[in-house]
Amino acid sequence: MNFSLAIDDILAEELCKFRVNQQCDIDMVERTLHYYKGYPIFTKGYFDKYYTDKNIQRNLAQSNSSITWDSIETISKGTIYKVILSSQKNVNFPYISIYDDKVENNFTATFMQNDNRQKAKEHLKALLENAKCIFVYDLYLANNWASFLNFIQECFPRKQLSILYPKEIDSNTINTNPHIPKLTQEQCSEITKIGGKSPNKNLWSFKVDNTHQNFTNLHDRYLIIDNKIEIILTSGIDNLIDDSKDFTYIVRRHKQ
Repeated sequence: MNFSLAIDDILAEELCKFRVNQQCDIDMVERTLHYYKGYPIFTKGYFDKYYTDKNIQRNLAQSNSSITWDSIETISKGTIYKVILSSQKNVNFPYISIYDDKVENNFTATFMQNDNRQKAKEHLKALLENAKCIFVYDLYLANNWASFLNFIQECFPRKQLSILYPKEIDSNTINTNPHIPKLTQEQCSEITKIGGKSPNKNLWSFKVDNTHQNFTNLHDRYLIIDNKIEIILTSGIDNLIDDSKDFTYIVRRHKQ
């Protein structure tokens, strides 16, 4: 039987209470459940307390992989993800704090070469549907302009919308990296035309970003929606449109 990850005793105590409808720390339980995958494992005492189902205990006993119960650290080595959910902050590996750890549990999808991307497009379109401001961080936007136009026509909402792009690709920015192409005035004007008008005013504005100071010289591509949602496009918008290569995206809350 394969266990997903280990959980420390403080969290285990609250999960056991929650499981039998006893009073528990709801915030701690919710944060733990955010990382919950498959069958978690605990120290021996909490394992027997949590898994009251004798079939699970029997399957464990018959499993080819034996568990060493010496400590939560040794227990975690027998799990799929090799980590321990922790009730403490600022913890080192193999612990993951349920309170704002760098290791997160987010929505993500990977599409291999020639995989249909329609589900990804529909998901991104839904995330963007109510946006008022979208920051597009892609230093090579100018090089993949046709794919970007395809993407925004398919996924951006046709309503009042502010679209921002990074300073590095603005034509007025002095850039020390000659390999980063700048947007032309014609390209910028093209965006506002695509957005349409209502009735005599452009629905979309397209201008340089001046607020996201941490977004500079980054490899991955990002869409920041109203400073609330962050979409990471690991191989760029181009590979969402073109299925000749793999494409992965990650959706998480944006941390300001």
